[in-house]
Amino acid sequence: MMKTTKLRATSMLSFSVLVFSGALAMATPPAVLLDGAWCSPAGERVEIDGTRVVTPGGRVVEGRLTEHALVLRVPDGERGAGDDLYFEPAGKGQLKVTTIRPVQIEPGAHEDWSRCATTTS
Repeated sequence: MMKTTKLRATSMLSFSVLVFSGALAMATPPAVLLDGAWCSPAGERVEIDGTRVVTPGGRVVEGRLTEHALVLRVPDGERGAGDDLYFEPAGKGQLKVTTIRPVQIEPGAHEDWSRCATTTS
């Protein structure tokens, strides 16, 4: 009888740890691997490090990670100020940047950005 009780207690503890681990994994968005310098077709450049983004105008802003994208609000003084930008991976070395305006009738426009060429000085 004691073996059965001990086995049940151990099983319940293992199950509890498994459920807690699963809940924690679901509560934390997976990291979207976007770190690095990205360039638009028009020559704009952003630098991403986790949720920290250096804008084309040199401002440092914090984005937020979702399950599939890094989202940031374009700060005042930048082209598109007040718009939300969604940075999503779109294949090796490619990034889809979708612009969502505060008041918008049409679907968000997007541009395909790519990793910036490495420069040496």
